[in-house]
Amino acid sequence: MMGEPLSASQLDPQQPCLLIYDEHCRLCVATKERLDRAGMNVPGSGVRMIPYASEDAARALGEQ
Repeated sequence: MMGEPLSASQLDPQQPCLLIYDEHCRLCVATKERLDRAGMNVPGSGVRMIPYASEDAARALGEQ
């Protein structure tokens, strides 16, 4: 069950920036891979990348 998107007051500044990408888009996947190689998707990097079709993305975006 999907809920409402998080409001700014619910965001935790200790949590990483969430980057939601389309895993079926070649440009999106290529960009994600480049960011991975640059170390942008590792713990402590401040960025978390998740596919659009994932449950994590659905929770983050809320029901649309």
